[in-house]
Amino acid sequence: MVGFKYIMVLLAGPIAPPESVRAVNRTMYSIGVKWDEVPQSLRNGLITSYTISYHSDTYSEAPQTKVLNAPTRFANLAHLTKNTNYTITVQASNDKGPGPASDAIVVATSDGSKYSSCFVILKLRPRRNVVQLKLR
Repeated sequence: MVGFKYIMVLLAGPIAPPESVRAVNRTMYSIGVKWDEVPQSLRNGLITSYTISYHSDTYSEAPQTKVLNAPTRFANLAHLTKNTNYTITVQASNDKGPGPASDAIVVATSDGSKYSSCFVILKLRPRRNVVQLKLR
């Protein structure tokens, strides 16, 4: 009897998330989100799209998503609630599937006051048990 050899091929999306996800409250009802690319060696092919997931921390809403074709690395999240915190992640995909989501960031929409340009971004790093606080 002839022995058989098996070859297993795993098709996988990127093995790392987009880097340096950051956001700014653009108006009382919108947030701009930017991110850097997944490192070249961790893409497992050509990045074809990015999925931005976001949800309000105040209201019990299901997360919303926005999908953008690569190479776009900026999204404007509109029609939000003023003076509300939003948790945001970004995930890259290639033709084999999605990769892991970025660490979550939290940013608030403006309250409309003249001091609303002063806000806080919290970068949640649950895998490292660290919360990074940036005052701007």
